[in-house]
Amino acid sequence: MSVRIHELAKRLNMEGKDLLALLKERGYVAADTKSVSSTVSKIYEEILVKEFTPQEPAAAAVAPAPDAPPAADVAPKVRAPAGVFVRSKEEIDRQKEAAKAAAAPAVVRPPVPHAPPAARHAPLPPRPAPPVPASKAPAPASVVSRPASVPAPAASAPPPVRTPVSA
Repeated sequence: MSVRIHELAKRLNMEGKDLLALLKERGYVAADTKSVSSTVSKIYEEILVKEFTPQEPAAAAVAPAPDAPPAADVAPKVRAPAGVFVRSKEEIDRQKEAAKAAAAPAVVRPPVPHAPPAARHAPLPPRPAPPVPASKAPAPASVVSRPASVPAPAASAPPPVRTPVSA
């Protein structure tokens, strides 16, 4: 990603033309770049920001000034914004106790054993066999082939006689 030269110049408190000249000198932009509306790469932006932002000395940030009183002796000054309601310590303690009482578990009852849930759909009973018309009735048991050593049972009625159909 890139940033416009005039935006970078504003962040660095420089004139856009001066920054453009510096970028051309270092080779960060093309030599034929004429406008501060052109862009510069994010990498070059980071380099310039590190170079031109003022750095505070590390020793000044760590060590307090010698004439300053110790931090433990000075109470911090805290100002609440207008309209802010400040609760007392007693009120906060009461609210904490009420929250603990509300969060305390009630009487714990042992779980009640229950029957497994019933099946949603009961299995259907088997369907009865459809009635077979007389013309397609199954062959009697005596017609079933049997080994020659087993005699066939006696039939109660003689089998029907077939007559040829003449056309």
